[in-house]
Amino acid sequence: MQLLKKRILQDGKCYEGGILKVDGFINHQMDPVLMKSIGVEFVRRFAATNVNKIMTIEAIRSSQLKRAVSV
Repeated sequence: MQLLKKRILQDGKCYEGGILKVDGFINHQMDPVLMKSIGVEFVRRFAATNVNKIMTIEAIRSSQLKRAVSV
């Protein structure tokens, strides 16, 4: 999906360890035009299946998880 690729290149942040941060336009601040385009693409890709939910996760490093669990 070209719109998403463009947005990742424009606003995504890359961090050590292969982490790509996109929360500025996907999770915390929503771009309605981008979200609609992603929805249209999901329908195109998954229309022939029984998918009824798409979930996102926030990934953290294991060192952050250890700190969060020990607090």
